[in-house]
Amino acid sequence: MTLPEARAALLGVKEVSDKPVFVTFTADENGRTLSGGTIESALVTIQAMGADAFGLNCSAGPSIMLENIRKLSGYAKVPLIAKPNAGLPKVMNGKTFFDLTPSEFCKHLPEFYAAGVRIFGGCCGTDDRHITAMHRMLPLLQQSEGIMYSNKEYLASEREILAIDRLSDVVEVDCDEDLMDSLLDAEGKPVCINIVTEQDVENLSENIHAASGIIGFKCDDNELLSKALMLYNGRAFVEGEAEPDPEFGAIKL
Repeated sequence: MTLPEARAALLGVKEVSDKPVFVTFTADENGRTLSGGTIESALVTIQAMGADAFGLNCSAGPSIMLENIRKLSGYAKVPLIAKPNAGLPKVMNGKTFFDLTPSEFCKHLPEFYAAGVRIFGGCCGTDDRHITAMHRMLPLLQQSEGIMYSNKEYLASEREILAIDRLSDVVEVDCDEDLMDSLLDAEGKPVCINIVTEQDVENLSENIHAASGIIGFKCDDNELLSKALMLYNGRAFVEGEAEPDPEFGAIKL
């Protein structure tokens, strides 16, 4: 439901397993997570951290999910996942049901495939009939062209993305007791935070929630940099001598 939860789960799994990891989010019809983040930001962040596939589950049904998948397709570097509901839930005689038939459920499969989806499934209201119908269609789709993955690199906060080649007007700030004011004063511009000491990391943990735009870190110590990147729920840029741990997906400038 939120990018912080997904980051924590992905980092945890990667620590104990080398198996492929798939991550899916629930989003509304406008492509927002339940915490208000954007699915594009989630994709950019999560795929950079090493997820093997990314996608969406639940929602109001295939047609609405398709529009959100199309928002993702231009940024994807991994296969996309689609697991829609069998429509919206309805209530009759006190019982909840979903009325999207298997054929209706599968209607948009070719369009999902064209948008980069390679892992298909069903969420609320689907059963063996929906999955069987989907399975029968997939061999026909596999005759289509391969995925056109994005070759551009993006930075991300929880609510916005920015192409790395468009990074400009960066505000550099110290990570001191005035960090919150510095972040608020940046008014959404990209901010590069200097990380020099353990106290800086503590200040960051207390104030990073005030950041509204893209964040980067300038640091010369690998351990301090990793602690800072752990706290940022997005894809950061990095300056300085320190090398970012690949598990955080940051971009070294």
